[in-house]
Amino acid sequence: MKIKICPRCGKEFECHHDDDISLCQCAGIKITPGMQLHMQLHYNNECLCIDCLRSLKKIFPIGR
Repeated sequence: MKIKICPRCGKEFECHHDDDISLCQCAGIKITPGMQLHMQLHYNNECLCIDCLRSLKKIFPIGR
């Protein structure tokens, strides 16, 4: 587990990407192609906190 800073909102969060991805906060969020492109362009494809992922999910729903 790593403590990371969300590049979108600046909030600290735990990332389990390197140990057990199923424990990570993002495991339950389906990253759409639109979200992935947005994250690549604006956040260097860095991990975002769960609140920001949920917010982006509303902007980039499935299929976008």
